[in-house]
Amino acid sequence: MHLEDYLEQDARQWPDKTAVVCDDLEVTYAQLYARTVQRAEELRASGSMPGQVVCLRSSASIDFLVDYFALHMVGCVVAPLERDIPQESFDVIACELGSHSVPDGTADILYTTGTTGQSKGVMISHRTIVADAENLIGGQGFSHELVFVINGPLNHIGSLSKVYPVILLGATLMIVDGLKDLNKFFAAFDYPSTKMATFLVPASIRMLIEFSAERLAALAAKMDFIETGAAAISHADMLTLCRLLPNTRLYNTYASTETGIICTYNFNDGRCMAGCLGRPMRHSQVTITPEGLIACSGATLMSGYIGDPER
Repeated sequence: MHLEDYLEQDARQWPDKTAVVCDDLEVTYAQLYARTVQRAEELRASGSMPGQVVCLRSSASIDFLVDYFALHMVGCVVAPLERDIPQESFDVIACELGSHSVPDGTADILYTTGTTGQSKGVMISHRTIVADAENLIGGQGFSHELVFVINGPLNHIGSLSKVYPVILLGATLMIVDGLKDLNKFFAAFDYPSTKMATFLVPASIRMLIEFSAERLAALAAKMDFIETGAAAISHADMLTLCRLLPNTRLYNTYASTETGIICTYNFNDGRCMAGCLGRPMRHSQVTITPEGLIACSGATLMSGYIGDPER
């Protein structure tokens, strides 16, 4: 099954369940699926075809998710790009991507953040999306009752990957446009739910601890878990977060665009081991090579770099 098959399943099983909340807008699963089907019909009528690579500006909106799901439904490969990317750069990337073929089963092309070199286009399969979702469900306890707050860019694996388990389980997604407005971020947790979670990069955690520790601690009763990743979190911030949220699961995760979601560790376990990333999740394996390198394998790995099969 693809992610969109689960969306259809959600619409049948829980038509009136809230699927996505964004600002003052809410859509149920029935409404989200209906909008996606309508958008897919519009895309087919305009000439979108299976296997076609389509660049899409990511935005913190319901419309972005509708376009993302609809393009998959048509059979297109989605390349989410930064919302504010200049049009000239957008056109250059679209032209370049259009000149390459992609393997069957490819869902997305995600560009790396460039932390270890030049940004590269990573091909992600539909199979990988579902494997990432199942890793997160099993490793972190995503549930049907959860409201997950996304506050990061949806063109990167860190935030986009949280859409996957929410859709698989028929949970609720809340979209917040970044952390520039801390009041807006904390207001998201006023939502009438006793089971909420979010993903925060270590820099965001540092900012919240520095400027809003009391407000963060006030969420202890309803914060089911927080995941961090994308960079190393300091041990001091790990300890502080454990103190502020004593009953919240706090996950330090290893993931990358190329490997998918691999390992996670709840450091609010009484030990709070510095630098620990836990054990491999359901669809992942980690081995140490004879050269002493850490090697990841499993269903969450990329299909390759587009236009660069040798790499």
